[in-house]
Amino acid sequence: MNPKLQWEVYYSHPPSAVWRALTDPAALAEWLQPEEDVMDYRILEAVEQRSVSYSWITRGCDAVVTFELRAVDGGTKLRLQMDERKAIEARMHLALEWLRSYLERAVVDPSGHTLVFVAAQESRRS
Repeated sequence: MNPKLQWEVYYSHPPSAVWRALTDPAALAEWLQPEEDVMDYRILEAVEQRSVSYSWITRGCDAVVTFELRAVDGGTKLRLQMDERKAIEARMHLALEWLRSYLERAVVDPSGHTLVFVAAQESRRS
């Protein structure tokens, strides 16, 4: 087995928003969309708004990926740990940026539904 890999990032969003992005199937489909080769992921263990571990399988990866959340002033500190069975270290930072992008566009409406806004693309050429 390859060594455990670890990243730590800060998101200026509350742990509840980060948790939703990590565990809601619709949210996962939204921010994992750029990773077209994600073939299978399933939750192995979860502690509400504290940590979630996935079995994560892609064409280039077979790993257990664990996200740990910690509330900090103004947001959430997220630690991502990956116990690899097949190496993909160079691509993991992309997943963290996709999550950041999703969180920046996601808004929860009063009914509790998550709305994700996609930047409008210019349809006309000048």
